[in-house]
Amino acid sequence: YVGARSADDLVLVSDASEGLNTVARSLVFERGDVILQTSFAYRAVRGIYRYLHDRFGVDVVTVQLPFPGIDDDAVEQRVASALQQLAAEKRTVRLAEFDHIGADPAVVMPVKKLVALSKSYGVHFVLIDGAHAPGQLPLNVTDIGADGYVGNHHKWLCSTRTSAFLHVPDPRWQRRMHPTTLHELYNKTGRWQEEFAWIGTRDYSAFFAVKDAIAFRRRLTDEAVHAYNNALCEKAGSALRERWSTPVPNSPSFSLVNVQVPCNVAMPECYDWDAPSMTQALVQRGFWVTVYEFNSLIFVRISCEVYNTFDEYVALADAVDDVVR
Repeated sequence: YVGARSADDLVLVSDASEGLNTVARSLVFERGDVILQTSFAYRAVRGIYRYLHDRFGVDVVTVQLPFPGIDDDAVEQRVASALQQLAAEKRTVRLAEFDHIGADPAVVMPVKKLVALSKSYGVHFVLIDGAHAPGQLPLNVTDIGADGYVGNHHKWLCSTRTSAFLHVPDPRWQRRMHPTTLHELYNKTGRWQEEFAWIGTRDYSAFFAVKDAIAFRRRLTDEAVHAYNNALCEKAGSALRERWSTPVPNSPSFSLVNVQVPCNVAMPECYDWDAPSMTQALVQRGFWVTVYEFNSLIFVRISCEVYNTFDEYVALADAVDDVVR
C-alpha cells in the first residue's frame, strides 16, 4: 500500500515520533556534525535534535521557509542554498530530515526532489517524516528514494492509534537501525525486523488492525476518498477565508487547509489572545482543531475526512468568531 519494494524493508513502530527517534538515535554522530531541517519541522522532532545537540555536540541547521507564500521552487532553492553553504564550509551533514506534509503549517513538500538534492551534496542519511501522508495522498516510498521514511497508520488511513511504519530499504542501513527499547535480540540475528518484532509488554493489537484498515480503504477506493476530501477542503477553506477576509496562504494539501484567523486588535499585535488559549476555547465549545502561530500570524488548520460535512466548518467559523470577539 505504501510502495515498499519488499516487506523486509519495513518495521512497525508505535508512531512516527518513535520511528524518527529510532533513526536519530541509531546513527553515529560526531561533534560538529550537522542535522539539517526546515522551519516546518514538527515541534516533537525538534526536541529529538535538541537532545542530539546536547548529547553529541551536533549542530542543528534550520532552513527558514516562507509562509504564507510557499511553493516548491522556493523550498528547493532555500534547501539548496543551505547545502551549498555547508559544503563550502566543509561540514558533514549526517542527517537531513524533511516533512512530506507539514503539520503546522500543512504544506506538501517536494520530497523526491529534496532527497535527490540532499544526496547530490553527500548527505549521509535523508529521512522523511510522513506522519500525515499514508491515506492522504498516493504514496510510493521506493520512488521517493529516501534512506528512511516514517508514516502513521492512525491518521488518514483511519487505523487505530499506536501504529506506524519505518521504511529503510538499504540492508546496510537496516543493520544499523535498532529500536529505542533494546533487548536480548540486539545485534544477535542480523535481521533488523526481529529486533523490532517484540518490545516487551507492548500491546500489539494495533499492528494487527492495519490490514483491516487498508482493506476498508480499498473498498472505498483511494480515488473516491481523495476526491471527497479534496473537494470538501477546498470548499471549506474558501468559505472560511471569504468570511474572515484573510489571504490564501498556500494551496491546500490533499486533506488539510491552513486558514489565517482574522486579527482583532491593531497591528503589529494583531491578536489579544494566543494559539493555546484559542485551542482551549474551541475545545470548550466542542471543537478539536489545530490552532498554531507562524511568523506572528495565527492559523487554524482544518482537516477533511469522509465523515465530515461542510456544515461542521460553518459551525467552526461561528465558534472562532465568538472567541475572537
